[in-house]
Amino acid sequence: MPTWSIVLAEEGHLLLADQYFCPDTFSFALSAAGEVVLCAYSTSHSSVLTGNDQTIKLSSQYPIDRLHTTAFAGDLSSARKSLGWDDCLRNIFGVPVKAANAVGMRDLPAQLELATYFNAASTGTERLVFGLSHSAWQNKISSVTQLLVKLMNVGVFPSSSFLPPSQPSFFHSTITTIRSRFRQDNNRGCSKFWTEILNSLPSTVAQQSIFASLFCSRIAGTVGTRTKR
Repeated sequence: MPTWSIVLAEEGHLLLADQYFCPDTFSFALSAAGEVVLCAYSTSHSSVLTGNDQTIKLSSQYPIDRLHTTAFAGDLSSARKSLGWDDCLRNIFGVPVKAANAVGMRDLPAQLELATYFNAASTGTERLVFGLSHSAWQNKISSVTQLLVKLMNVGVFPSSSFLPPSQPSFFHSTITTIRSRFRQDNNRGCSKFWTEILNSLPSTVAQQSIFASLFCSRIAGTVGTRTKR
């Protein structure tokens, strides 16, 4: 938050900043609300994060799938939208580290801890893929692969079956939902979209990392099921 947030807090008007940076649920569906949130993330990226309530509300109330909708709405050129999405991802993925640098790991809110934050980003990514699979997705593949590469770079595709609580994991967060989607996917639109996304990843290293993580999550799930029995 900029330094004027201190003055607002002292005068009891910090709710104004809440509404300015994170429009409430009544405004959620409005396209303008999403644009405000993109600007809020940009502002946060260029200032010192303190793990405050505004940052937490942004990440929980306006997840990655909602921001993608905003970034690719409107009449801007495809190139401008792509640049805006790149800025959005940079700002979002920088939040946990900037907040931790500002307040220290001990004082970091649980919602901004790496595992919690990026597990939430993973579930938002799965929702995004599912939502796009029911629309004309051919021109959205690159934006989703860009997001997956970002997630890979922060370590959410670990190649281990047994993970500590501090380790974020895309498939541990989403595999149950993905399986359910596939079972109900009569037209195979969702599975086809996933196939196109994975085939469109920019390198074989990225593909191998994601498939290895998927395989390990399946092993962990099988062992967990046997243990419960």
